[in-house]
Amino acid sequence: MDETVAEFFKRTILKIPMTEMMTILKAWDFLSEKQLQNVNFRQRKESLVQDLVLLCEKKRASVHDAALLDIVCECRCFVFTLPSPISSERPFCM
Repeated sequence: MDETVAEFFKRTILKIPMTEMMTILKAWDFLSEKQLQNVNFRQRKESLVQDLVLLCEKKRASVHDAALLDIVCECRCFVFTLPSPISSERPFCM
């Protein structure tokens, strides 16, 4: 994995709130359950990011994989609103 892709992963993971980290990584479905279980989520975020980027490098992640993580992150981190007959706004996440 080249430095640009690694940096994209790093920046994307840093955007993820720690409270949502496991949920988002599971939804991304790139790293196995066993790999995620072996990650120490109690360490400082910078160290966690390094560990996750190394795992992605070992699995030969591509820019496509990084983009998918970014999409999952954006979907989970933001709430979209749609009109509803019951109320004027309703939370919606794809």
